[in-house]
Amino acid sequence: MAAGGNVFDKAAKQYFAQHVAATPEAKRRLLMATHLEFIRRYRDDKEIFFGIDYWVNKSINIREVGVYFGDRHKDRFDFKFPYWAGHYSIFEFMTAFSPWLDYEHLEVDEALGGEVDVHTLRVWVNMLGEDYADVEDFFQNGPRERAEPEVPEPNSDTFADEEYNTWAMQRALDRDRS
Repeated sequence: MAAGGNVFDKAAKQYFAQHVAATPEAKRRLLMATHLEFIRRYRDDKEIFFGIDYWVNKSINIREVGVYFGDRHKDRFDFKFPYWAGHYSIFEFMTAFSPWLDYEHLEVDEALGGEVDVHTLRVWVNMLGEDYADVEDFFQNGPRERAEPEVPEPNSDTFADEEYNTWAMQRALDRDRS
């Protein structure tokens, strides 16, 4: 039995089916959380390219996403997502799969006798990804070090202490009367 009486067993299935990733908000949170390491890696690398195989005549039309770091003309991907998706355009896929990335199309090449369009994209971490990683960094590490701003010296041209006290008292009395 886990602390607090929570048990991860067959009876927990109903809870997970109804509450974990069951709402659009929960699904977005899960996506961002599971992609955090990619977000951190991608924001550190300067040049990142995706090669997406888009099968033109298939219902499962996105079948591979390869990642190149630095040089998109390498013989092999540096990393490959074994991801299959159906009925997506490239834009819909990128929006659903990695909303934390922005991209530009660099080229589309035909492969396998026109059955596959290979889309090459240059990708970069957008503001959503940057902000999410910063918030997670704060949660994990606490606030960043920062310098305390200087406090200016009091302006001696306004009131002397006695003048200020007289002015403040009169102001308070005037407000009480109104």
